[in-house]
Amino acid sequence: MSEWEQKVEEQRITLVDSQDEEYNFLILDEFRYNDKQYLALASCDEKTDTGSGFDPGEANDITVVRVGEAAGQPMLFAVTNGDELYGVAKLVEERFGHLGGAM
Repeated sequence: MSEWEQKVEEQRITLVDSQDEEYNFLILDEFRYNDKQYLALASCDEKTDTGSGFDPGEANDITVVRVGEAAGQPMLFAVTNGDELYGVAKLVEERFGHLGGAM
């Protein structure tokens, strides 16, 4: 494995939904907002890319999750509060440009 491939592998994360479906993401950035830590993620899965096929990443929106703890274990949480979502979306948009969708 090349140094570049190893670096990319270290920046991957797998999230599991409520139906035990796994989704792979690449960690684009870590940042803080209102004293909370967040991760900006881009999908690595073809099953989440609904683009036209002309640009392989065109439909892979940036997903943001909040880093926290539950029962003493590290966890990632969906950002569901409107004000919080707006604030982190503005930060991500400043960093990565126009956002097309889901957070």
